Amino acid sequence: TVSVLYWVVAAMAMGLLLGIVWLVARLVGFAVVLAVGYPLFMRLKLRVAALRSNPAYKKKMTEKTGTSATDAEAPLPPPTQCVGVVFVGGDMARSPRMQYHATSMCESGRFAEVRCVGVDEGNACAEHLTSRPQAKFRLVGKTTVPGWCARSWLLRTIYRVLAFLLGFTFALLRATAPIASAGRAETRVVIVMQTPPAVPFLMIAQLVTVARRVQGVFAGLLRRPRSRVSLVVDFHNFGWTLLEVDRRPRPVVLLYWALETFFGAADAHFTVADAMKARLTGKDRKAPAALTLPPSSVAVIRDCAPSFFQPLKDAQAAFARIAATEGDALHLPPWLGAPDPNRDATAPTLALISATSWTADDDYTLVVDALKAIDERLAAHGMSNARVWLLCTGKGETRPRFERQVAAANLSERVSVATHYFQSFVTYATAMSLFDAGLCVHRSSSGLDLPMKCVDMFGCGLPVMALDYPALPELVTDRTGWRFTDAASLESVLWSLLDPSADGRAAIARRAE
Repeated sequence: TVSVLYWVVAAMAMGLLLGIVWLVARLVGFAVVLAVGYPLFMRLKLRVAALRSNPAYKKKMTEKTGTSATDAEAPLPPPTQCVGVVFVGGDMARSPRMQYHATSMCESGRFAEVRCVGVDEGNACAEHLTSRPQAKFRLVGKTTVPGWCARSWLLRTIYRVLAFLLGFTFALLRATAPIASAGRAETRVVIVMQTPPAVPFLMIAQLVTVARRVQGVFAGLLRRPRSRVSLVVDFHNFGWTLLEVDRRPRPVVLLYWALETFFGAADAHFTVADAMKARLTGKDRKAPAALTLPPSSVAVIRDCAPSFFQPLKDAQAAFARIAATEGDALHLPPWLGAPDPNRDATAPTLALISATSWTADDDYTLVVDALKAIDERLAAHGMSNARVWLLCTGKGETRPRFERQVAAANLSERVSVATHYFQSFVTYATAMSLFDAGLCVHRSSSGLDLPMKCVDMFGCGLPVMALDYPALPELVTDRTGWRFTDAASLESVLWSLLDPSADGRAAIARRAE
């Protein structure tokens, strides 16, 4: 009896195990088919859309059917049935372009709600977004890596990818839910996401888009509320190039490139530079195409500074406001707000502001070298009353290293450097308007993106000194600033603005117009 019972239990356990294996195999097979088939379907869809947008095709169909393509377009749904989702795979508060997208969607009047999905790292989002009644925030808590995998970059990365997959998938599913007030009517949802980071966020967005479309089919049959989701990808850069800059293992870079290329095709795409669009559409013959998307699916949307970035009107009032707001955390030099009676009025001064996320894209080593060189040149010319003050704003991992480099440079009182982080965008804009010029050392990993910080500086009426790379002339020209390539050329620009024999103030004013 015991023997028979043993074999019965063993058979049942074996059957259960085989059933679990069969179920897992079916699920894995379904996931593989979905992961491979959906991007291919999106590419085919984009090709068909490009064909239908061709003028020759439109003319042919008009002659054949007697109606134009414009007449056949479906009317837009009312705003009460539209939801915008702004998806950031990082700190929402430190993603200004995506916050501006969300604000524009709120101001357009086409969306009942604009739901922002990102990471909450304790920083405050911009006031122009948080004050909008349509803006809803669904932020995911910051991922803390446990000690057992903190020492290995690979283990740390795998842990974070899995944590993001779990947290952001559910957050994005909630954000794409139908509007309760829409009833049985279909809710149109537009997801606007930024990349990089591309992995795993492109896959999450594609997965949620497919899930909502499948759910919409069954919900339509059952007359239940449903969402119709469209995905728009805003390409800021290529994520795999950032891994190359960080000198990550080659197989990891290739895997990232493959995933970013395969899952990058969406219903529409944004870029900030013409050079990025040329690379995405395969028109850049100097380099291999990243995705080869139809040109009609890629739109270049230039950055534009918000209205609170504006030229200075009252220096003393702005100086007092910054001093009262930031307190002891930021000590502004007295001559920045008004002429200092204790200083020689003819002594040259230069106030520079730089904004950075303190990532590998920003090379501040050359800034320290340039400041040390200009300090030595001022000493050689006996310009002891000259003053150069640089304020570096932002928060990130490489900031302590920069502060150590500045301390090791042993700069004299002629050249001063400070670091600070403004929690308020309005306060940051007010402080920026006090300075003479902006400094940008964004070293693009792909050479195809454009720094948003330069646009903010232009909004405040500041000319910009920027580290040169292929796409930068689209933004910074000889009329709006100076481009430099290394510490020596940056030092030459600084000297041209401080040299008593040259009219540096006039040069700044010409470029600030």
